[in-house]
Amino acid sequence: MRSRLSVLSIGMFVWLLDYVSKQWALTTLADGHSLHLVGNLLWLQLTWNPGAAFSMGTGSTWVFTVLASLVIVGILVRAARVTTGIWLAGLGGLLGGAAGNLTDRLIRPPSVGLGHVVDFIATPHFPVFNLADSAIVVSVALMFMASVLGFPTDGRREHG
Repeated sequence: MRSRLSVLSIGMFVWLLDYVSKQWALTTLADGHSLHLVGNLLWLQLTWNPGAAFSMGTGSTWVFTVLASLVIVGILVRAARVTTGIWLAGLGGLLGGAAGNLTDRLIRPPSVGLGHVVDFIATPHFPVFNLADSAIVVSVALMFMASVLGFPTDGRREHG
């Protein structure tokens, strides 16, 4: 129970940051305005993404809605058996990121389940992204490192 609560808490925090940042972007960056933060290296610019990473699968938005839903359910099921902090953080970040982009697919135009994801963080030579995308990437990297370094999800290291 405590593991699932930890993952849910982290996930809700990530989801909230993502949601608030997207609402801010929708308000501040509307009408094509952009905000340069670090010259031509980092700026904020509102875009809508019907697809997945790098705008792949733009004609299959409903598939990403279903996949994100399955990922969320899988994380919640798995979280009950996780006790290692690094894995809890990774699952929580992944949960929040998946929920953030799923929220867009459910509530944004053009329709429920087919909504386009709000992206607004831009860098040169890279697709525009959002905080949910960042949380997903960081969380997957964190869990990959935990796996490579031998941190089991239940806190017990194998001897042998």
